[in-house]
Amino acid sequence: MAGHKISNGDRAYWFVKPEKLKKIYLKALPYLSIDNAKVIDVKSDDVKLIEEFTKCSDLYEEQMLKTMPIFEALRDNPDIMDALNERIGK
Repeated sequence: MAGHKISNGDRAYWFVKPEKLKKIYLKALPYLSIDNAKVIDVKSDDVKLIEEFTKCSDLYEEQMLKTMPIFEALRDNPDIMDALNERIGK
């Protein structure tokens, strides 16, 4: 019956009995479920490299977001910008 349409003739004599279906599904469930399956997680070198790059990238972004307000405050203060430009010779 899986995936097959019931013909109109058969439909007249076929009734869904939810309790019967439930018993059948519950009986099959242990064979369909992978909850207790033992799986070995194997990662390729490329996957490990991408994960490490992502961690570094996330850390870099976090640090940039923390320092951004400081740079914005410096940029928006003309006295500080003049002093910095004078110090570096611009």
